Amino acid sequence: MGPRRSQCLYPYWTFKEYGITASSNSDYGGGPWHGNPIIGIYAMVTRRTEGGGVIGEGQAVDVMEAIRTYTINGAYASFDEEKLGSIEEGKLADFIVLSDDITTIEDEKIKDVKVLATIVGGKVVYGEL
Repeated sequence: MGPRRSQCLYPYWTFKEYGITASSNSDYGGGPWHGNPIIGIYAMVTRRTEGGGVIGEGQAVDVMEAIRTYTINGAYASFDEEKLGSIEEGKLADFIVLSDDITTIEDEKIKDVKVLATIVGGKVVYGEL
């Protein structure tokens, strides 16, 4: 893409600035996120590549905005916001338990956070609590 155009990759700050409800996903194995939402959040916050470089620094968003793109915004994009995307009464109980609080740790440590458990429909399907 070249240096100039790569500065515009994944323009989450611009989306937010223009009121666009942008979502993220973990459906593919290519690109900087390799299907891992934790790495995706890390990349959105730090704008770091696998090689450690930074691209599109002006497109960085805070951790909560990055989380929203994977949760409530993703549900909105699939017209499922009434049943998915946030932990609320009446919604499906699908969520993960992480090894650290990604909202409070240093941004550079987000990439090292592990999923300890996955809960789907209120039942633990991975790990244990």
